[in-house]
Amino acid sequence: DKEYALKQICKRNKSESTLLDLKKEVEINFELTSEKQNYLLKLIDFIEDSYDMWLVFDKGGNSLGNLLFKIKGEFYNNERIYFIKKGRFYQHL
Repeated sequence: DKEYALKQICKRNKSESTLLDLKKEVEINFELTSEKQNYLLKLIDFIEDSYDMWLVFDKGGNSLGNLLFKIKGEFYNNERIYFIKKGRFYQHL
């Protein structure tokens, strides 16, 4: 039996620009994985309804988000603060 990784993105309370960014990430991932790259999770399918976006990946590999950005979270005054640094693949966009 083949295993898949499923990512659900709730569209509720997301800005239109955030949703467009997520769709752009999906487009880039389809393009990169169609070139038989072995450093990304292969995106198998993208499903969108009025409430959610669903991404179906082969299990294993790296996500595009992890290649585009390095994210580190720290607690400060009882809140989680995230530091985001552009990764090496971000420069190619």
